[in-house]
Amino acid sequence: MGRSVGVYVFAATQAVEMDLLGRMRDNFRPALFGQDSKYANDRLLGVGAADRGFDSTAIPVATKANDYLTAGIAYVSDETGSPKKVHFAHTSDEEVAELVMKFPRTDYLDPHRN
Repeated sequence: MGRSVGVYVFAATQAVEMDLLGRMRDNFRPALFGQDSKYANDRLLGVGAADRGFDSTAIPVATKANDYLTAGIAYVSDETGSPKKVHFAHTSDEEVAELVMKFPRTDYLDPHRN
């Protein structure tokens, strides 16, 4: 029901076993970031996805040395099961610190707040 009004939940795990999510599994679209397992690539994106250009094992690790160029790059399966390349936004530590300073949390100071 949340999806119909634009509510999305992003859940992350490194375990790809089917029983992990049980009967809720069909409600999630897996996002596969750079990782080392051909099994995980085939399991989440479909057998042969790497041969069709959707190889999560080929996504280089994002590091300071490469200016985090590959941070947030992943593959997801759309509603038809076809893999798509996506790029999630990357927020640096400096940007997070700037947001915290610009929008400080003050509600914890209110003794009447539940």
